[in-house]
Amino acid sequence: MRRTASELPDVTPRELHWAEAMRAERRGDHAAYERLLKEIAVMMGRLVRARLARAGLSVDEAEDVVQES
Repeated sequence: MRRTASELPDVTPRELHWAEAMRAERRGDHAAYERLLKEIAVMMGRLVRARLARAGLSVDEAEDVVQES
């Protein structure tokens, strides 16, 4: 059963989009899943760079950290 955003009070539009991409992959749309993984990698890269910078560490390591995740 698919729920709307109003039925899921703490769910962001991004989460709904990602959930739909996962459902699309289960229906055989592998390209949708690849796009999902790329979107998540971009978001993780931003997060990791910010955290490394706050910790006073080199942000050059962010790509390696994301790939290891």
